[in-house]
Amino acid sequence: MKKLLVAALGLAVATSAFAQTNQVLSRNAVGYIKTTTEPNKIYLLSAPFVNLANGSDNHSVTNLLAGVPNSTVVSLWDDTAQGYISFSKSGRGVWDASAQTSVVARGKAFFVRIPGSASTNDLYIMGEVPDATTAPTTTQSRASGLSFRGHPYPVAVAFTGTAFAVAAPNSTVVSIWDASTQSYLSYSKSGRGVWDAGAQSASLQAGQGLIIRSAAAPNNWTEVKPYTWP
Repeated sequence: MKKLLVAALGLAVATSAFAQTNQVLSRNAVGYIKTTTEPNKIYLLSAPFVNLANGSDNHSVTNLLAGVPNSTVVSLWDDTAQGYISFSKSGRGVWDASAQTSVVARGKAFFVRIPGSASTNDLYIMGEVPDATTAPTTTQSRASGLSFRGHPYPVAVAFTGTAFAVAAPNSTVVSIWDASTQSYLSYSKSGRGVWDAGAQSASLQAGQGLIIRSAAAPNNWTEVKPYTWP
């Protein structure tokens, strides 16, 4: 059984790099993931929460990432065009026009580039914890080429225990960005369908993004909510 850390709204914020806390509102739980960002570094994150405002799986860029420092650049990956769509928050704290109408879907990953002029900052990604009513299962898909994804639930999971790891086509390569070294850690699935040793011991952290590379035809997989409550 996976465990979520829960606390009432208003309690002190946890200090771990990836922490979760929820406020019980009827059957709902509100959670966050904290990432401590440093100047002149890049982070590959994902949004595993349901939108608090409307109950959908889509979050506006400006709301989801309101807490990033001025001059931050956010890059989303367009599966269809196989290219980046980037948005910036100006030095005066104003998002560019395209960011105002763009969304990040639950379970999608994105890059956040922190400017060298920023200070160390705690970035919170918040929302409603997917529960037995809102999302007992979540179906995801990948494109032929590159796809940016994250686990769609806010809890750490063993990489090879995910439905994605099973459904990924043979010869798939997955890359996870290591923020501390500013470099990729990559895992591959052989032509015979066996993940390499690194993948066997890897864990996906809550809110961590990954990049999937496969030339095979697109396919889907369905992740089951990996915790009992909520």
